[in-house]
Amino acid sequence: MRSWLGAVSLHGVTRDDMPQPYRNTFILRKLYDCDQDDIATRLGISRRSVERHIATGLAYLLKAGSDDS
Repeated sequence: MRSWLGAVSLHGVTRDDMPQPYRNTFILRKLYDCDQDDIATRLGISRRSVERHIATGLAYLLKAGSDDS
């Protein structure tokens, strides 16, 4: 799974910019439309952790986008 997750760039944020746990969770949810329970099972984390990772990933992208302005 890591090979395709590592190759994605989101809105100019490269794969190395966003910490891996947030990146993996965010990509599975937003690009591959996996539900939170599926992501939790795939990554071996709790559903609550999935929610936090998605929120943190989104905040990271928003911050990166505002830094470019």
